[in-house]
Amino acid sequence: MLETDLNRKYFTKYGQHLNLSGKELISVKLTMVMKEFFNKKQLPSICLQWKDSISEGLKSRLGGSKGSTSGSYESQ
Repeated sequence: MLETDLNRKYFTKYGQHLNLSGKELISVKLTMVMKEFFNKKQLPSICLQWKDSISEGLKSRLGGSKGSTSGSYESQ
């Protein structure tokens, strides 16, 4: 959506259509919105640990072996 707050001077004398100045102003605003949209930087990817690293981390935190947790990650 393009928000506009155009004055009466940007419309024809009947107020129903945009005049040349109004059309130019809308095109400039639309161009700025499109430039912002296409120039957005992509967010960096989220790096996740491998499944083995996660299970080793859990084992070290819990201080047990593979069978010590009821819902261990190794069985999945």
